Amino acid sequence: ELKCPRQWVRKINQNSVVIPLQVSTLDDQRTFHLQGLLDSGATGCYIDEGFIRAKGINLEPLPRPIPVYNADGSHN
Repeated sequence: ELKCPRQWVRKINQNSVVIPLQVSTLDDQRTFHLQGLLDSGATGCYIDEGFIRAKGINLEPLPRPIPVYNADGSHN
């Protein structure tokens, strides 16, 4: 059952699609409504560091770094 009214996916250009998202913080349960890029080709989930700083969202260091690779497969 849908708890929110239906929302429609919006196409930006030939290669990208943006969808509405609701993101909640784990520590203080703040909720943010924003637009997310669907299938960017990235191999993981990412959030802009500037957004984190602007909203004052708390960060925790990872137990080990996540390796990052370039589009050609080389290590970044």
